[in-house]
Amino acid sequence: MPSPDELREKIRGAVVALVTPTTPDYELDLPVFRENVRFSMEGVRDGRGCLMACGGGGEGYFLDRIQWKSMVEAFSEETDGEVTTMAGVFDLNAEHAIDKIRFAEELGIDLVQLAPPHYEKPTDLEVHRFYRMVNDAVSDIGIIIYHTYWSMPENYEITLPLMTKLIELEHVVGIKWASTSLKNFTDVVFGLSNRVSIIDNQGWIDLVRATYGIRAFMCFLGNYAPNRLSRISRLFLDGKYEEWAEEKGRAMAHRSAIIKEILSIVHGTVGKGEVYTLAEGTLSKTTMEMVGRPAGPPFPPQYELTDEEKANLKAKLERDGMLLDLS
Repeated sequence: MPSPDELREKIRGAVVALVTPTTPDYELDLPVFRENVRFSMEGVRDGRGCLMACGGGGEGYFLDRIQWKSMVEAFSEETDGEVTTMAGVFDLNAEHAIDKIRFAEELGIDLVQLAPPHYEKPTDLEVHRFYRMVNDAVSDIGIIIYHTYWSMPENYEITLPLMTKLIELEHVVGIKWASTSLKNFTDVVFGLSNRVSIIDNQGWIDLVRATYGIRAFMCFLGNYAPNRLSRISRLFLDGKYEEWAEEKGRAMAHRSAIIKEILSIVHGTVGKGEVYTLAEGTLSKTTMEMVGRPAGPPFPPQYELTDEEKANLKAKLERDGMLLDLS
């Protein structure tokens, strides 16, 4: 079985949050999911990255326990040890999280992206106990602390003192990292990146064109352009950060345009008002439809674009040349 150090080394390159395909009546479409797993594997082979099932971009927080387990089982069967694998877990109850993670561990999943418990704002003591309970219950899977302030009550954040305690837990091998505070962001990166693998979830590397020890980055592109993702990840792993940032920016321009369009539809304006919504599934599945890959509708109550809105968006993207070269 892999050691925590070996699992830490698996966190490198591109991390792809796989979509969760659905039928028109919002049931899981496991045959389509299996096909997309096989298709997306090409982007992360040979250590270029990792595939994640049931993450945020995969609407993992909408899945009940039975759905989650059926997804992870299909994921394990299709990857069959050929690429690094990760599963997302979002649970208030530590025992429920442990049940899921042990299931993934038995199937040979390498890593789990584990969100802190959230409904009301948690205390640092509760967050530490949550991760400690999971840590003490597993043996062969690596835990990645999922830090997304935008999904936490009152934008709760883990700061350096608590994060330092968390990474001392034996099975914690990574942090998926974002922060409202530049100081908090850099405190963790500069203080801990030599002890734990950090996944950039905020575009830090795009901004500074250097990693400062960050080992991986999120990139949805692998769901529909795995060969393009593979080339982008290779630039990153080779330390060619200027080329990497420019190439990734070109490859993801269409997705940025889709984000703006969805925000304008949902909120009536771009850049004003509340932008943190449930609609990650709306974004992911609209993107898939625009590029001709199957995904189905987002889980309700996330916003589902009308046929007219989809047609107008696709025409706009095509007019601006954003869908011409995603191979």
